[in-house]
Amino acid sequence: MLGTDVCNALRAAQHDVVATDRDLDITDVKTVADHMASNPTVNWVINCAAYTAVDAAEDNEVEAHRINAIGPGVLTEVCMRSDARLLHISTDYVFDGQSNSPCKPTDSPNPTGAYGRTKLAGERAVGSASDTALILRTAWLYGPAGRNFVSTMIRLMNERSLVTIVNDQHGSPTYTRDLAKTIRKIVETTPEAGGIYHYTGAGETTWYGFACEIYQQARSRGLITSVCDLQPTTTEAYGAKAQRPAYSSLDCTTTESVFGIQLRDWRTALDEYLGGIPT
Repeated sequence: MLGTDVCNALRAAQHDVVATDRDLDITDVKTVADHMASNPTVNWVINCAAYTAVDAAEDNEVEAHRINAIGPGVLTEVCMRSDARLLHISTDYVFDGQSNSPCKPTDSPNPTGAYGRTKLAGERAVGSASDTALILRTAWLYGPAGRNFVSTMIRLMNERSLVTIVNDQHGSPTYTRDLAKTIRKIVETTPEAGGIYHYTGAGETTWYGFACEIYQQARSRGLITSVCDLQPTTTEAYGAKAQRPAYSSLDCTTTESVFGIQLRDWRTALDEYLGGIPT
């Protein structure tokens, strides 16, 4: 989902892009090294690959660790050999959700589930091996090139008369095309040093608040054709396998100041996304 929009954003700015999918095993050093050797002009590697099934990771942490931790470590190693820079995408799930204010890049991570643990391990594999690699944390991603919360909600709201959504997890919805433009800006800025940065849509909501906005906007556009009752519930009552952070908004001020990026309100971004869905 994100990789597609990153490729599109870079190509639109006339950058040459070499894109890979599951044809490239990022956990195998030789495979990655051979790929880089066959593309000697590559000067940035942007890692959008991840094991993102949060609940499934609880039962498959070894596999999640392989993709989320070993893979980024391999990419870092090969980038350092190849004189390329790495930009690695990470997540708000590295935090425990106990903060009362947006988490800063300098705040201490404390993941509560397998997904967060493996993503934090990936961050550490990157950061401990390279001073020039960048880690960009984001949250609540949705976009046109993959399954996501928005498309799922629209489907359920058309199929059901009642949808129940968690209302005690707080965060910031992020449109993949906005994140892709930010990644392009970072690559074009070419900062001398590496480090950790944050990027999300501007503003905060809950999953229930997000769903309500989806319903209102999508119904006004004719994407939802029937009346659906949205009911809030608690994380405990919902009963998901993995523990989610209760509050995972990210402080993006460093990203804004360093790269001259202005966050876009998540509602405005949602409106643009929905405008691209055929009725």
